[in-house]
Amino acid sequence: MSLSEAKSVLIAEDDKVSNKLLTRGLEKLGYRVVSARDGREALNYYQENHFPVVITDWMMPNMDGLELVKAIRNIQSEEYTYIIMLTSKNEKGDLIVGMKGGADDYIFKPLDPSELEARLLAGERVVHLERNLLRQKKELSNANQRMKKDLDAAAAIQSNMLPHNLPNTPNITVDWAFKACDELAGDTFNVFRLDDRYLGVYILDVSGHGVPAALLAFTLSRMLSEVSEGNSLVRQVREDGTGFDITAPSQVARVLNRRFQISEESSQFFTLIYGVLDTATYNFRYISAGHPEIVRISAGGSEVIRNYGVPVGVLDEIDYPENNIQLHPGDRLYFYSDGIPEARDASEAFFGLEQMGNILHRHFQGPLSEGIESLIHSVENWCEHDVMKDDISLLGIEINPDAPEIRDNVNSQNYAGEGILTS
Repeated sequence: MSLSEAKSVLIAEDDKVSNKLLTRGLEKLGYRVVSARDGREALNYYQENHFPVVITDWMMPNMDGLELVKAIRNIQSEEYTYIIMLTSKNEKGDLIVGMKGGADDYIFKPLDPSELEARLLAGERVVHLERNLLRQKKELSNANQRMKKDLDAAAAIQSNMLPHNLPNTPNITVDWAFKACDELAGDTFNVFRLDDRYLGVYILDVSGHGVPAALLAFTLSRMLSEVSEGNSLVRQVREDGTGFDITAPSQVARVLNRRFQISEESSQFFTLIYGVLDTATYNFRYISAGHPEIVRISAGGSEVIRNYGVPVGVLDEIDYPENNIQLHPGDRLYFYSDGIPEARDASEAFFGLEQMGNILHRHFQGPLSEGIESLIHSVENWCEHDVMKDDISLLGIEINPDAPEIRDNVNSQNYAGEGILTS
């Protein structure tokens, strides 16, 4: 609505002479005027049509000016109404009562035409500003809705990256949990089949939060989980076409590090554990690039397996040494994001690795899912005073207690060339 459209005034004045004089004066100033004989009639007019400016006498029958002002302010409307009260009251206390009731301005009787015009111009400016604020508020609300739609789409992408369809592998159980914080983040993990014998396992955490971190995590997830019929990052078609050579974890990390270097355009990097689990020998060969330690739970207790490495993308030329964990029936490995050990309570104390290991070992005799659920519940209780500052990712892998022991006639993992692991 333009400023000229604001030149519509509702007046409430019970004195006929004053009403007529006020109406004529406003019409000479170019206003469209609707007049009422008391507050009740004025309120009826106002409820039928919004008026940007209302001028009301204070003392009137049926409904006085103060009651009219309060009634108008109680009406829910996006459009603002500027209210001027006419009064012969000059006591400061009366004026304060009127302003508290919702009046914007006063004009003392008898009316001064020049003062009336000045007050109306001030009222028009206020109405105009209020309309601009309302327009900007709507524009901001629409922009927020579009942003929320985009964030919801990104959150759906993040959810789709998680391992909802786990490989059905005899003798091995996999379970996981993911709890998102209020912001989008770059946590993701997966367990997927490389071939009939080997499973690929990874967990990663992209620096920062928001859409950029989530999109990079999505890109990395697609690269790491890609096991199409052709060549991919994690496996190569053999020259004779008889199967696939599994890419060694160290080679996977080197390729990612070369491709995702920190630059002036992007300061993102990510921590990573990527490994290959041999379902025949229960050997897990992996690299760690700055990611939190692996926790191993067995009949002997809990063990924190520390591996030191540089996050991917920080240094341009770096090797990622491989490590091996030989698992046995009943053993469990847990991979997680730093949102678990770094969760804080009301006193800012960390949840910590020790408490994490104790909880997981306490549920060692139960199903894998039981320990994961208990740990997540404990972390949520730990930081109950506040929203979680980071995503919580937890991935557990168990060699089932009734799985057969490693057979002597099964070949262990071996290389078929530089950076290639054959099956």
